[in-house]
Amino acid sequence: MKFGVHTGPQNCTYAELLALWQRAEQAKLWWVSVWDHFYPAQSAETGPCFEGVAAQTALAAATSTVRVGCLVYCAA
Repeated sequence: MKFGVHTGPQNCTYAELLALWQRAEQAKLWWVSVWDHFYPAQSAETGPCFEGVAAQTALAAATSTVRVGCLVYCAA
């Protein structure tokens, strides 16, 4: 069985996301993913939200062994 983690890039800083991605890689998780949203999900908190493609690119650049992906990309 292979495990991974999905990180919603919202209400956090890039440094916090980077630390989580690198921690996932150190923990030998198989994959790390982000979402494809262009805007924040509705929540009680309003904070920064990183766009999905840019976040996935940053994730790929900051890791070397974990697989990176996105839950959904729209095919419109």
